[in-house]
Amino acid sequence: MSSIAAETFPGPPPTYTLFDANAVGTATFFGTPVMGSCLMAVNYRRLGQAGRAATTLILGIAVTGLVILLGWNLPQPADLPVALVLVFATRWSAQTLQGTAMKDHVQRGGRVGSWWTAFWFGTAFLAALFAVIFAAVYIANQRSGVASALSRIDPGLLSKSDPPGV
Repeated sequence: MSSIAAETFPGPPPTYTLFDANAVGTATFFGTPVMGSCLMAVNYRRLGQAGRAATTLILGIAVTGLVILLGWNLPQPADLPVALVLVFATRWSAQTLQGTAMKDHVQRGGRVGSWWTAFWFGTAFLAALFAVIFAAVYIANQRSGVASALSRIDPGLLSKSDPPGV
């Protein structure tokens, strides 16, 4: 007795793996909308839709950048609701935009990407993002510290037209 999937979709199962909406949500939770959109972009590439992959990735980066800028101006109690909205919105986008393709993929015998993979991608991205932010803050503090030390040695060393940190 053959399965319904084999009758509906003749031929061998797909050799590639697609990430479902829950994996996209997991990657977003641990690694910002950039990682959620990365998994969606991987799905689009594997489905042969490179244009949509690029667009999805660019939108994920733009949304993350916008939220970071907004986060600096919002009160701290607003951070958690904004983060949760981003996770659910990214998951909803994956379900809405790729749900049918995902369902067809599974019916044809295709593999579903692991949530653990999504977790580790998200966590690795977040660690890299923290490292970049830490390095930027450290370098900025070192530069301002050098300028401050030089001005204490010779107050005329930095002219009034030079901005701090030069």
